Amino acid sequence: MRGLRISGELGAGAVATVYRLENDAGEAFAGKVLHASRSAEADAAARFAREAEVVRGVDHVNVVRVYGRVEVGGRDVLLMELVEGPTLQHVIATDAPLKADRVVALGLGVARGLVAAHDAGVIHRDLKPANILLAPGDTPKIADFGMARASSLAGVDRSAMTVLGTPDYMAPESIDPLAVDARSDLYGLGCILFELATGHPPFTGATSFGVLEQHRVAPVPAMPGVDASLQAVIGELLEKAPAERIQSASGLVEVLEGIQRGETAIATAASAMDLGRCAHCGAPLVDALRICLSCQAPVPRLSDGEYTVFVTGPGEIAGKFDSKHRTTLVAWLRDNATLGIDVKGLEKSIPRLPFALLGGVDEAGGGQLVAALEQLGLQAKLANGGVTALPEARKKARVMAGRVAGIVATSMAGVYSSIAQTPWLLLLLPVALLVAPGIVAARTLRAKAKRTRGQAALPAAVTKRMDAVATAGAGMQSKRHREALRGVVARVMALREATGADGTLDDEIGAAIDQALVATGRLDAIDAQLGDADLQNPDDEDYALMHERDTWSARLHDLVGTLESMRVRLAATKGRAGAGDEALEVLRAKVEALEEVQRDD
Repeated sequence: MRGLRISGELGAGAVATVYRLENDAGEAFAGKVLHASRSAEADAAARFAREAEVVRGVDHVNVVRVYGRVEVGGRDVLLMELVEGPTLQHVIATDAPLKADRVVALGLGVARGLVAAHDAGVIHRDLKPANILLAPGDTPKIADFGMARASSLAGVDRSAMTVLGTPDYMAPESIDPLAVDARSDLYGLGCILFELATGHPPFTGATSFGVLEQHRVAPVPAMPGVDASLQAVIGELLEKAPAERIQSASGLVEVLEGIQRGETAIATAASAMDLGRCAHCGAPLVDALRICLSCQAPVPRLSDGEYTVFVTGPGEIAGKFDSKHRTTLVAWLRDNATLGIDVKGLEKSIPRLPFALLGGVDEAGGGQLVAALEQLGLQAKLANGGVTALPEARKKARVMAGRVAGIVATSMAGVYSSIAQTPWLLLLLPVALLVAPGIVAARTLRAKAKRTRGQAALPAAVTKRMDAVATAGAGMQSKRHREALRGVVARVMALREATGADGTLDDEIGAAIDQALVATGRLDAIDAQLGDADLQNPDDEDYALMHERDTWSARLHDLVGTLESMRVRLAATKGRAGAGDEALEVLRAKVEALEEVQRDD
């Protein structure tokens, strides 16, 4: 482009300065120029060149247009669209917290820009308020792709295998470059929406490592006063595991457009299913799956039987159950509603230790429940029989009965002075001494919870596949791939529920689970191989593995997105002729795409 000249400075950062440029026709542009001290640095120069290359093919109203590299006055300049407006960082500093409708509108614009970037095979990797400019009309534009990389790992440059980003907005998986994908950008957008809605980022810390640790382990902070639908979206975007998030920028666009139309339901598997939480790690569970795919801990699956589960501590016999532990227990049982345990009795009164939590269960399921209770920090035992089966429970009953007998005897002493006037009161003493302790003993031994329903029975074919998932998950090295498998299974079960669990999709669902098992298993094996490789200087074999990994990962992600979209569309078109057939055809196509990769492997 001829006739360009620098007419002023727009801003400066640690690596480059951005100038205002004009041409002879009076058109204005922005131009990024590396600082002289950075021009000689290989990494900085490479990022500068990469930004010109990766964004050139992205042409969207919500992405700052990059025209390429030009020479102006003997200086190498990255020529870009000039955006006359503030950054979202400035908006947050001056206006936040913003009203929900503006947060949704800004998020929708950024999401649409991400759709364009991701469709072009570009992951931003440094999405933050300072990198989003506001054009006239409150139109957000994503800028600064200096840390971006191709979504494909095959053929990437060295910096793609380094940890990059701004800690306040980095997804938990960012510390592992192999795990970063388009969903990492969605997490960053979730952090931005949180900050727009509340005025501060979701996580803070004294150091960068402290902030990253908060992203990795801390729950999403409360958002008081924020619209419930917006809170739900932000919560979905900030899920720790990528498989639990909204799966694509296009999916996020659909959800935000729905909120603008007044729809409140969030179109994700997690909100559609009654998922429990693992007692060991707190990760989401999938109904009918007998292990947690995050930490591999067993998950209780209860059936009818002759056993009783007792809570025995912490604490001493006949001592009151600690209120903090009771709150933890009740919350976990409520989170795991699929166990069918009614805890109203436990909520009404504080029991004394030990107490029968649940009776009439099978030995295997009871043992799993005991293990889960121990993960919650409780002490528990399983006994063959009813509420009197545990010796400690019988001892408590005797202790409590003795205490009551003593109280009754003491109380009756005051009645003696009235016996002369009322001789029949003599009859009350032996009755009180015998009956009252018996009543207390019986109440002491009563179970504090009961099963109100059994866990839903599944067809044998589905149960068999869920057992295969549990076995495969127990053998996978990578938590990331176990969670990816959970993402498929959760959406499969949600899709099955959306069809009324009538078996219509069971064959296709089974095929989807089979292919997800193959894909996640192969990805787990590939990552184990790449774990020993120098990914900043890969050889031909490493590149081949990266290419295979790209293929498996892309097809698996596509399958997850399809399952999610199908469930939403089936729910929206329930009763419309042909809707189920359309869904089946789409699902078959995605499963066949994975089968094709397996055949070529």
